[in-house]
Amino acid sequence: MTTSKCLASPDPCFIYTGSCTLATGCERKPVCDDNDSCTENICTNGQCTYKPIVCDDNNACTDDKCVAGACTFTPVVCADMDKCKKVHCDDKVGCVQVPIDVKTCDDFNVCTEDKCDPALGCVNFNWTTTNASYCDDGRPCTIDSCDPYPLSSPLLSFTPL
Repeated sequence: MTTSKCLASPDPCFIYTGSCTLATGCERKPVCDDNDSCTENICTNGQCTYKPIVCDDNNACTDDKCVAGACTFTPVVCADMDKCKKVHCDDKVGCVQVPIDVKTCDDFNVCTEDKCDPALGCVNFNWTTTNASYCDDGRPCTIDSCDPYPLSSPLLSFTPL
């Protein structure tokens, strides 16, 4: 039923639809509605403001946002750009990179130089190619090599050509 009492709203934050029921009285709808379920619609003396719903689980390892009126907390993926660093997510500060111990690159071969390359990770260079002076007897007519056995001290070998 339509009634003239339901046409003008005494509350500036609502609009009466003009319809009326015995059970609920005048039907009304809010003036402030941005149709965004991720905002709180606020009306003060007929003035609308739309306050975003804050989604924050206080965990730096989640991406917090409001989707369709509900908070979502998606785990953050920490990019591992440097193979010489271990990456993990700390819930207080976010992604953290910690340098690896170069000892983890040790191949237990005394004839190699063990290093960590940011792009490649652990690399083990043969002494005869990276530090020729280590295995070089100074004679141009020998093939210089390093035998890792016995492990206590490498066996340097200088084979005549």
